[in-house]
Amino acid sequence: MRQEEIIGEHQLEESVLERILRAAPDPYLILSPELRILFVTQAYLSATLSKQEDLLGKYLFDAFPDNPATPEAMAVKNLHASLQTVLETKTPHQMPVQHYDVPKGNGFEEKHWIPINVPVLNEAGEVLCIIHKVTDVTPLVKEQKEVHLLALERQALQQGLNLAQDLQQQSREGERRLKEAQAMGHIGSFEADLPQEDLIWSDEMYRIFGLEPQQEPATFEKFASFIHPSDKARFEEAMQRFYQTKENFDLTYRIIRADGQTRVVHTRATTIQIGAEDLQQRVHGTMQDITEQKLAQEKLEANEALLRQAEAVGHTGSYEAEIDTMTFRFSDEMFRILGYEPQSVQPSLDWVDTFTHPEDAPLIREKLAQALETKEPYQYVRRIYWPNGQMRYIKGKGRIVCDTDGKPLKYLGTIYDITDQTRTDLILNTINEVCFELDEQLRFKYANRKALEAWSKKEGEVLGKNYFEVLPQHQNSEMAEVIFEANQSREQVLKRVHSPKEDKWFFYNITPSPTGLIVLYIDITDRVKARLEIKKQQDQFGLLVENMPSLISRWERTARLVYCNHNFENKLGFETGSWLGKTNQEMGIPPEVALPFNQSLEEVFSTGKAKDHDCDIDTPEGRINLLARLVPEFSPDGTVDTVLSIAHDISFVKQAEEQIRKHLNILQQAEELAGMGSWEYDIASGTITWSEGLGRLLEVDRTKGSWAQNFLEAVVEEDKPIGDRILNALRQDPQPFEETLRLNTYKGLRRQKVKGTVVVGADGTPSKVLGVNWDITEMHRLEEENLTIRLNQQKDLLVAILNTQDEERRRIAEGLHNGIAQLLYAAKLNLSQVIGEEEILKNKHLLEKTAKADAILEKAIQQTRSLSHELIPTPLSDLGLQAAIKDICSTLSSKQLKLKCWVFNLHTPLEKHMELAIYRIAQELANNIVKHANATQGGLLLREQRGALVLEAEDNGQGFVPNQVGHKGMGLKAIHDRVKLLNGTIEIDSAPGQGTTISISFPLSNPAVGAV
Repeated sequence: MRQEEIIGEHQLEESVLERILRAAPDPYLILSPELRILFVTQAYLSATLSKQEDLLGKYLFDAFPDNPATPEAMAVKNLHASLQTVLETKTPHQMPVQHYDVPKGNGFEEKHWIPINVPVLNEAGEVLCIIHKVTDVTPLVKEQKEVHLLALERQALQQGLNLAQDLQQQSREGERRLKEAQAMGHIGSFEADLPQEDLIWSDEMYRIFGLEPQQEPATFEKFASFIHPSDKARFEEAMQRFYQTKENFDLTYRIIRADGQTRVVHTRATTIQIGAEDLQQRVHGTMQDITEQKLAQEKLEANEALLRQAEAVGHTGSYEAEIDTMTFRFSDEMFRILGYEPQSVQPSLDWVDTFTHPEDAPLIREKLAQALETKEPYQYVRRIYWPNGQMRYIKGKGRIVCDTDGKPLKYLGTIYDITDQTRTDLILNTINEVCFELDEQLRFKYANRKALEAWSKKEGEVLGKNYFEVLPQHQNSEMAEVIFEANQSREQVLKRVHSPKEDKWFFYNITPSPTGLIVLYIDITDRVKARLEIKKQQDQFGLLVENMPSLISRWERTARLVYCNHNFENKLGFETGSWLGKTNQEMGIPPEVALPFNQSLEEVFSTGKAKDHDCDIDTPEGRINLLARLVPEFSPDGTVDTVLSIAHDISFVKQAEEQIRKHLNILQQAEELAGMGSWEYDIASGTITWSEGLGRLLEVDRTKGSWAQNFLEAVVEEDKPIGDRILNALRQDPQPFEETLRLNTYKGLRRQKVKGTVVVGADGTPSKVLGVNWDITEMHRLEEENLTIRLNQQKDLLVAILNTQDEERRRIAEGLHNGIAQLLYAAKLNLSQVIGEEEILKNKHLLEKTAKADAILEKAIQQTRSLSHELIPTPLSDLGLQAAIKDICSTLSSKQLKLKCWVFNLHTPLEKHMELAIYRIAQELANNIVKHANATQGGLLLREQRGALVLEAEDNGQGFVPNQVGHKGMGLKAIHDRVKLLNGTIEIDSAPGQGTTISISFPLSNPAVGAV
């Protein structure tokens, strides 16, 4: 990801901006779409107890895994879901309080956060990165837990106290009600003994019926006569059930008093047994006139229904809370605004705080406490989280209700949801347009963040002030004109405005509101300049089209000419503008040219696809060949409106093609005579094109299988690795190559040389490989015959040299043995006789001299015999090569040098000159070890291996540098000469202090003449 895509076109240098971001006071992470950490602020590192080098480039959840001790927190799952929501919706996502512990040492530290994830989008609307901000609320959450526990304890104590107070109050109230019930509560009582039906009414009972107390007897008939006719059946049914079940009587019904008034009464009655056999029962009962209560209840229910309807329509909730007990009562709409079903929870301030933003809860409690102290109205904005995690903005207003003594009794207030309004403000502050609102006197009522940044002003410097006071430079400008125009006409104004001082263009959208104007404008300087540049380019393009050598024309659906450039008219000999609106036949174009062109036009109009069309046409300059590209031009509804024809004079191309055809024929004839074939391999498509000459060489069916498969099938099995190398040089690693291989063709087994060279394209990369195949079968046969002749000549020369050397050695050996050796022996005999004479024995000095001379003669005789033995290898002629090689080692071994010889796998009979040459080379190698190596161990190895005879010599001596020795040593020079004569190869591996290894290889047989 390019950093400039993230930070925008700011003027600050990257290093400065990075330091500013890193020093930001809030904890931030910048994440890639793959959730890898790209940037981290110092505040985030401090809050999460982490280091920058441990985070950058890491996957977020590798850096901050779940705490195994708190799986119920589901920290990683919740955060991952939020980030995925941001990636999918490309909108910010606010999370509720999260329990997300951070690694610390070998464990974790408890942390609670409020995260918000905000996407950063590029111009295409794709997510470049995600800004992940967190607020550490750990201390607040821990404090809330402690406060909650204290609140629960306080609530339990308060409930116990309230219960005790209620019981005591009920006792006192019972006594008071008992005394004042009939007087103050409009409650009458009655008593009757059954079955005698003796009935007694209290005074209040008489008053309820509208009778004077105790002026007439109370009877059941009198009682029943006051019951409202509509309720009589219900009353009798209840009485019947009361008599039968002996259950308590409890009924609300209407009566008609003696004065004709209809009242609502509530009657309760119960029975007690007064006899031993349950035959007599006494009924005690009360009757209460509840007419006023009933009317008040009906009115209250109607008012509450009306309030519920009003709250639902206005999306406003209401609440009240007793200050002494902090007992809350919420309206139905209050529950809905908070995201809960009406009356589904017993509300309390602690309960509301559990889903309130942690930053807001203590502030609101402080405002409530301040209002309670000052008894002044209060208002606040509370951020809450619905059960589904959605965050809402709630505005609350309230007042303190006091008694006549000024003692606070309750909180009374309303709330309403301002989320949409708040989001509108947030949206206006994030749009990339200047937005502000003016009242009727052109004073600022609102200005978004972009406006304040554009004017370099603060909100306090703008709101409530006149437009021209804030922006005096706009007086007498086009900006002022459009504002005055919209204010006077009270209609929307859309206008492009130019500011000469800034040399900028703006687009204004001014909409009248009931209380003023709403103004939006955006800087369109780049667009205006781009359009001017586009117009300039269009003019240049038109000029280019008019002066192009191509014949450009435009045709409508009826095949009439609607445009043509100057070259079209000039080439065809038309007067300027004289043929516009006419068909090509009306221009005098021959039918054999006009009709095919019209058919091509019709095809392009019907298919909507471009088409090539060529024709020959007579012009004032002579007959020319034209190749035209017919391109459809579409209308907004998607149909072809016109067809643009771009024609080129390809007469010279035709001539070139004719020349190419001639050259191709010459090439084909040359390939046939030379036994060659050419080919071209396109690297991008993987296709190969070959000449007819190559087809004749390969003679494969090109309609079956791929060219690579056909090629490999023709290659003989032994040369298939060479074929694979050629294909690799074409398809995998294009590079020049030259290979020789054998193929099976209709002419039999043929040897071909294949050579390829790489052609580089315009982008500097290989685009194709050009190559040739050359049948060198006959040439190879001739070379083999020539090689055989030369080898035979070389062999004859070698045999002659070896025979001459052997004859000379034999002559020298015979001379040493029969001549020099005999003379030395005779001299030794004579010297022995002299030593025996008395004079010599008596002369000690002469005796030492003669003895020393005798020893020298003895050593000379031994060396003469040894040299004679070396010159005539008796073991080679008598026992063969294997025994002769081993004899060399046994002869030259000593206490100082252990020399061993091995001979393996000698299956092929060798000619005598070959055996002698190998023996002499082995003899020279062994002598070199003895004389020059200064070694303690050495060895010779002779073996037959893969059609070759291999002789190796190895020692652990002082070694040498091979390229510094050259041919100064007679021994090495003799070895090199013999190896060269035998068509062999020699390799020397040696270094000072590391011994020497010499490996010599001789071919045992020569290739047969004529092999391919």
